[in-house]
Formats: sequence, C-alpha cells, structure tokens
Amino acid sequence: MAVKVREYNRDEKRIAYAFDTRNDTEFTFSGRNVTITTDRTDPAHQTLTLKYGDDIRRLRVAIPGSEFLPGLLPHSDWLRLVRFAPMSGRTMVEYKRDLGTPELPERLAIVTRVPLPGADPKSWGEVWIKDWTFEFYEFIPSPGSGFQVERYKYPSHKRGQKPKAGELMDNTWQFQAALQLMPQQARERLMGKFRDAMSGLSWTLPLATIFGTVAIFAFGFAFVPSRSEPRSKGELKRN
Repeated sequence: MAVKVREYNRDEKRIAYAFDTRNDTEFTFSGRNVTITTDRTDPAHQTLTLKYGDDIRRLRVAIPGSEFLPGLLPHSDWLRLVRFAPMSGRTMVEYKRDLGTPELPERLAIVTRVPLPGADPKSWGEVWIKDWTFEFYEFIPSPGSGFQVERYKYPSHKRGQKPKAGELMDNTWQFQAALQLMPQQARERLMGKFRDAMSGLSWTLPLATIFGTVAIFAFGFAFVPSRSEPRSKGELKRN
C-alpha cells in the first residue's frame, strides 16, 4: 500500500505539506512585529485584530471561545496560525535540515473557517457545511508586503465533477490547511468528492491514506529542532 501511495503521489505530482500549529499572539516574522488581539467589549460581536507590520486586518470572531484559555486556544474551533512548507520529495530528516533555507523557505498563515453569517456556530453553523467559507491570511515576507488574503468556499461539486471556481481545490496548501479546521463528518464528505482522483489505482484505496499524511507530517513538524541562528526576543520560535 505504501508503495502504491508513493507512486500515485509521484505520478500525479501531488504536494503534501507539513503544518505546525502555533499558539503565539505576539512575535516577529520577517523582521516585523506581529500581534493578534481579541476585543470582547461586546460579547455578542467579538473581533480579532491581526497586525503584521503596517498591515492591519479585523476579523469577526466566528465561534467565541473561553476567554480563560491562553493564546489562540479560544479560537481553535475556527482559526489556526500555522507555519508550513511542502514536505513532498523529502524525508523527515531532510525536511528538518532544509526548513528555513533558500531551498525550503518557511511560510506562515492564519486560516479561518467561517460558518454562514447568522447561523448558530455551535449548532446549524456546524451542520450547514456547504455554506462554510475559508479565509487565508498569508504573511508575505518581502519588504513592504503585508497579508495576502484568499477566500474559498467549501466544495459544492458532485463526485466525478470538476471543482468550481472560488472553491477549495485538491492538492493545494489551502485545501490541506482547511482540513485541520473541519470536524470528522465534513472531512469525510470532502474526501468523497475527490475520491475519483484515485481512479488511477488498480484497487480502491481509502483517501484517508492520502489525507492522513497531512496529520502525520503536522505531528512531525511540531518536533523540528531550533536552528542555531540567533533570533530576537519574542520572535516566533521553532520547537
């Protein structure tokens, strides 16, 4: 099975990404200060402010969480701060060695899952999967840049059909990052939509084998050792 998966990934030019979920709310990235603050002045209309250098974005808190949890944990039902890079073509040893080099620059993004506005996020907002929207705020490191913002909807196409424009596409980092914000039922439905992508195999292979690699790589990514270069106080640290 492992050989078949490797052959499929190679032949289809699939890219698997490794993700490291962070809980930091104050750090530096690419030499710029980053802060993430929550305004709970109005409990019914909480906001999250993202500041990256001079770029400031204000997000509506989609699913309010406990204010007593540290860092970004109150927002874990709808938001992730992730460091990531493509894992494909490298062993874990090679990945740890190359991460942060010109050959494998690390990337940073905030990923959100937004239920249908007006729906109770803890009831119907979880059930109406087709109405979800995913937003991606990638931190662009080049001087003078800020966030690159992208928005995609949960895929609505039927199995065997081509995905629609403006919806999550298989074999992208956005797709793999969004999976981490979905409950199991939604992930299984999404896997079914893309199951025909496996038609090149001579036997049925559960897509969990493919998508499960994301979780495996994310787990390994959390153990990437600190690099030897000095970093300023408060800079986003590797584990």
